[in-house]
Amino acid sequence: MTDLSSLLDIRRLRRRPRWLLWVALVALLAVAQTWLVRLTLEHESNRAQDRAESVASAVASEMRRATQRAVQAAQSLTWNDPPLAQWHYDAEAMLKQRREMLRLEWRDAALKTLDALDSPLEGAVFAQMRRSDQEVEMQAACALALRTSSPVLSRSYFVPQQAGHGLEVLDLCIPTQVQGELKGFVVATLSLPSLLDSAVQSFGVTEHEVSLVEADGTRLARSGAQRGTGIYQATRLVDVAGPPLLLRADAVYGRPGLIPNLTTALVLGLSLVLFALVVLLARDVRRRARAELALADALAFRRAMEDSLVTGLRARDRQGRVTYVNPAFCDMVGFSAEEIIGQTPPLIGRPNMSRNTSAAKLID
Repeated sequence: MTDLSSLLDIRRLRRRPRWLLWVALVALLAVAQTWLVRLTLEHESNRAQDRAESVASAVASEMRRATQRAVQAAQSLTWNDPPLAQWHYDAEAMLKQRREMLRLEWRDAALKTLDALDSPLEGAVFAQMRRSDQEVEMQAACALALRTSSPVLSRSYFVPQQAGHGLEVLDLCIPTQVQGELKGFVVATLSLPSLLDSAVQSFGVTEHEVSLVEADGTRLARSGAQRGTGIYQATRLVDVAGPPLLLRADAVYGRPGLIPNLTTALVLGLSLVLFALVVLLARDVRRRARAELALADALAFRRAMEDSLVTGLRARDRQGRVTYVNPAFCDMVGFSAEEIIGQTPPLIGRPNMSRNTSAAKLID
């Protein structure tokens, strides 16, 4: 009976469409791996955006400090109200040390130029256009500096250079007062690209293009050997003594790819291994199912042959217990298979046997 029930279970398994289960399993794995890859790419994108934010914050802070150092250096020229000759000497030494300073000017209270020196490192910044033609921003900064009695940076403006090039500069205006009386102004022309380069080099930024831009996106100055892709960007305000500057960090790499990225490649590799294991498992299950079906066919054939015999058959284990009987044997002894299996002979046939009573008494 146990073999018969196993046969029926195998037959029912054969009729069940198991391929639907495998399709569902593969679909679930595909969905899970797709979401895993998507989450990995989103994680890498967030990391790239965080790096851009970090670079923008760090460079903006360093540029603010660089600008403050330039302001302090220019202020040192006015200490102790030096005479014009001493100021000229000190200004000349300072221009040799500070690359971001392109020009230093000593002006009187009416903003008339008393002395001016150009940087020996960069040359004359106003060689292509007269200084008097580009004093609008400087005058506005000095007027504000006079009202606030503090150094003020002007808005940036473009200065033409040789060979069609140009340079974005700032004017730093510092009022000089002695006992409350205005003596004049010290005006320092600062190179915006030099200030930006010094801030970028302090942090060794190589994977981002750092730019100073206006509110409408117009680039004023940039630093970086490669151009940004415009995908991962971050902007920060550089709060200086004057109109704030807008700094933007732009990553030079695009969105993370599937293969070049190590994390994504690892996830895809594990996914492929998992799918390979599923295929091997499905192949092994199919082989096992074919073997079970073949065994079921053989068992069914043997059962049909045994049931068709008129000769009684029984099988015993090593302890003498009956483990199998066929229907003909049950008819001979008058007991059912459930009553015989597990018993130890001798068996005495019942009086109401369906076959000849001379064959009913079986003694092992």
